[in-house]
Amino acid sequence: MPITYHLTPASALFHTPSRHGVGRLLPASLLPREMHDPRLLALCSIRSSSPGFQMYLTQRLCHSIGVQEPGESPDTPPTTPGNDEFKHPEPCCAAPSLESFIAHVIYKSRCHTPTLLGMLVLLERLRLRMPEQARAGIPSTRHRVFLALLILAAKAFNDASPAIQFWHHYAEEIMPLSMNDVAACERQALQLLEYDVSITDAELHAVASPLYAHVRIVPSTPSPSPAPRRAATTTPRRQRPSPLKLHPHPHPQEYATPLPTPPPSAKTARSIASRMRSAVSLQRATGAA
Repeated sequence: MPITYHLTPASALFHTPSRHGVGRLLPASLLPREMHDPRLLALCSIRSSSPGFQMYLTQRLCHSIGVQEPGESPDTPPTTPGNDEFKHPEPCCAAPSLESFIAHVIYKSRCHTPTLLGMLVLLERLRLRMPEQARAGIPSTRHRVFLALLILAAKAFNDASPAIQFWHHYAEEIMPLSMNDVAACERQALQLLEYDVSITDAELHAVASPLYAHVRIVPSTPSPSPAPRRAATTTPRRQRPSPLKLHPHPHPQEYATPLPTPPPSAKTARSIASRMRSAVSLQRATGAA
């Protein structure tokens, strides 16, 4: 039974039943890592900016989407002699090479390798469903198909992806495309795919198998088991006295004798003598009366 990659937001993907990696779930599929081919997991960990990987993307696009050669032209009625002034003008800006366009869009959008592998699955599905008369397009058809499928893959397989205006900005820097062109390419690709962007394990292996010979699998080492905890000891810990705690003096009788009162100052003595003279004068006046 093929394994289906569900489109679940990554915010609910990081559930790990075990602490030490046993039965750990892969965020892209919500399945344990042991159920996936190690070569596929190793391939998903390579950089999307790898020249070899980008060359493989170019080859798949050239194999799936055909374009008209420079000398070819669609079947049209013969032109009327003498009407050369009514010929269609040549485009002022030719499309860049497919390799440079792919490298530029990947660098600007920072797409990861799993997203690009999902785009290849959608490309293969689109090739089988594309009408026969539409398989030979203009030289920029491959560029448009790559951009449209990459937008769909980024939206389907990630929690967040750039908005349409940012995709338009990435493509416009290297190839003249309007916002309506980018939106129309995405809408037409989605209609040809019949709004089905789910991916099965068999489809993913079909597009990734040619790259298995170029990846190196590093065997994963099992996590060491945690050391057993030490048993709690019954010996009480030494309590450090607080620096603000006041302790009683060991010999309190030393402070039993009151301290002598210091002699009054000269100013205090004059004030006392003045008050005494005032009291004597008041007493004499009261007795004479």
